[in-house]
Order: sequence, then structure tokens, then C-alpha cells
Amino acid sequence: MKRKQMKILIAIAACVCLFLCVGICMLSVRTVRMSGVRVNWVDFNRAYCGPAEDRIPVEECGSYSAIEARLSDVTVTDDGISMILTITDDRGEETTQTMNGVWRNGINYEVRGENSVTAVFEQTTDAPLYPLVFNCYNDSEFNNLLLGQVPDEAPHLKFYLQDRSGNIILLEGKLPGRLCIRNDASWETDDSDETALIRYVNGLTGAPQLSAPK
Repeated sequence: MKRKQMKILIAIAACVCLFLCVGICMLSVRTVRMSGVRVNWVDFNRAYCGPAEDRIPVEECGSYSAIEARLSDVTVTDDGISMILTITDDRGEETTQTMNGVWRNGINYEVRGENSVTAVFEQTTDAPLYPLVFNCYNDSEFNNLLLGQVPDEAPHLKFYLQDRSGNIILLEGKLPGRLCIRNDASWETDDSDETALIRYVNGLTGAPQLSAPK
């Protein structure tokens, strides 16, 4: 009788382990939370561009809004990532969008050999959000961040977007373990980073004097 009970317990334990392993390998139905800010491109320029002594605190910008973001149903594969992104502003207004992206090697990987992976997302003309930068940085070298919520030398996730009104949304946070993706030499390279964001805003403002934050 004891032997039979032991076999049953072993079988149950094996099923539990299998279930957990499948959940980890699929990396699905997981949630990542991030926080950040939303400003228009004029205030983005005032708060994040040019010499540090000329900038103003982003909280003093007229268009400033604190943002909370939830990345849910996150599924990671060898080729890319899919998720449902929900953004909530400080008035409680929500914006939700399903996103599907493919992995690319980040510019830091190509230039300095650092573990930097970006995702390039499908774009649809009627979507409420336009992804500009999605970067999983899993290294300890300096990598410029805009919000100061995570040390520049710590592994982190950057997610920068634009909404239908032209506002810039900046999300940054610690790199979740499930997004510690390793570079793949067979992937193409994408240069999406904070410098690319500056170039994009340059195009909106027509102000070539803007420079990447230091």
C-alpha cells in the first residue's frame, strides 16, 4: 500500500514539474509592469534634450502625465515577442493595444559587443500607439536612460512610444528575467535606442540642434 501511495506521489510531483517547466519555456500569460511619463514633443525637448543645465524637470512641463503600463499575455519565442500593452495615465484613462514584434540585435551589440536586444513591432495605421524603441539591455556597461528610475549600468527594459496625439511615452524599468534574451548573430541589426528617439523628435520639431541626453 505504501509503495502504491509513493508511486502516486511521484507521479503527481512529475506532473507538477512538467507543468512548471512548460510554463517557463513558453513564457506566456505573464505580466510585466512599468512606469514612466507622457509629454508632447516640445516638452520632451525641454526636459530631456540639450545641455543638462538648460533642461527643466519633466514634472514642471505643462503636458506632463505620469504613466503606468502593464505588458500582459507576454509570449517570448526564439524569433520575437507578443503582448497586450495597457497604458493608464494619472486621470485613469486607459489605452490598450496588442503588439507583435521580431527580435533584432541592438546597436550596442554591434558597436560594443554588449548584450542588447531590440524588438521591431508591426505597425498599423489605426493603432492608438506607435512603438519607437523596445530594448532589452542585459549588460553592466553604461547605457543611457532618460528617467533615472534604474541605474544606467543595470540590466533594464526601455519602451518608448508615440500616441495618436503625437505625445511621447517613455517607459523604463528593471529587466524582467523572462526578457533576458541573448543576441543571435543571425538576426538583423536595429539601431532603436534613445539616440534614435532623439532623431525622431528632431524630425517632428525640425530642430537639428537637439542632441542625445548625457
